[in-house]
Parts: sequence; structure tokens; C-alpha cells
Amino acid sequence: MPMDELMRFVQNAPNKVVANHLEALNHCPTTRLQLKQELEENDLLSKVFIPDDGETIDIQHNRR
Repeated sequence: MPMDELMRFVQNAPNKVVANHLEALNHCPTTRLQLKQELEENDLLSKVFIPDDGETIDIQHNRR
């Protein structure tokens, strides 16, 4: 996804976004650093979690 589309997606997302498909040489060359810098420039860093390779996260979903 091009960076401008990604920024629009994050802006419009109702909750936090997990950026989990980065630094793949053949189809996603965007680095974590590039993404973080772009998010900071657009004041969106607080809406995105950028995990490191191998990092796991626990996502709790509250059902009503």
C-alpha cells in the first residue's frame, strides 16, 4: 500500500492499527523507521502499533 493511502487508512481507522507486514524485500519494502517517521510527521503515531519481528501481542476483544 502506498504511504499516502496508508496515512488515510490510519486517519480513518476507528481504533488502533497494527502494522504487521513490513520490510519484505519483494513486495513491501517500507521499513519500520520510514513508517514511524511518516506517522510522526502526520501526528498519527499514537494510532499505530508497529511490532518488531517475532513480537507477539495480546488483543483483547470486549463483546457486549
